[in-house]
Amino acid sequence: MRKIFCLCILVIFVTACKNSGNDKTNTEIETDTNQNKNQIDTILKVITKSEKNEEFPDTTGYKALNTEFNSRAIKLNNRAIDLYSYVGGEPVSKRDSLLLDSALVLLNKAIKIDTQYYLAYANKAMILSKFKKYPEAIEVLSYIVRIRPNYAEGFANQGFLYEKTGNYEKAVAKYHEAIEAYLRRLNEPYKIIDRVNIQADIAFMLLFLDGKDKALQLIDTIVAR
Repeated sequence: MRKIFCLCILVIFVTACKNSGNDKTNTEIETDTNQNKNQIDTILKVITKSEKNEEFPDTTGYKALNTEFNSRAIKLNNRAIDLYSYVGGEPVSKRDSLLLDSALVLLNKAIKIDTQYYLAYANKAMILSKFKKYPEAIEVLSYIVRIRPNYAEGFANQGFLYEKTGNYEKAVAKYHEAIEAYLRRLNEPYKIIDRVNIQADIAFMLLFLDGKDKALQLIDTIVAR
């Protein structure tokens, strides 16, 4: 039931994007059928393998991994997030700019204390993106995925930022890397919140790469299993 609920939420989003792209012709659909099936089959094989892996505790999330990192760095990161929570929408006001600058100071201190604390880097990239400093944000995310190759969100966020800069080719490459990282994470010995979240994230990436049809195909197949 939980799996169906989580994936149904994604179905709503994917369906809402129905008219966001160009419709394919019948010939193009027929040409893509075998390729789509092969990719879906590959993803499902990894998902099936992960579901048989007894090393995964189902109730412990990535937050538990904070024990890996310096406690002072964690506190600084959390203070930065508290400041960010007061920031409004676009455009960035003077007040928001001060809050974001203060948050960056805290995050830079956290990173200096613990250079492996990837969440501080991720939040720094988020703030740089808020300032529309996309190249700098992409570079920060590049460091994250070097020290933590299975951090799929890093690749995905790079893809989003490349799209903002108009570099669709690099965006697509990053979405592919995100899917590969999600698939690796399904079988890594880390504690994760829920495999269903990762399955939904993979479908979300497929939405950006190949449109709603392939994303819905994966969702339908997972729900039916």
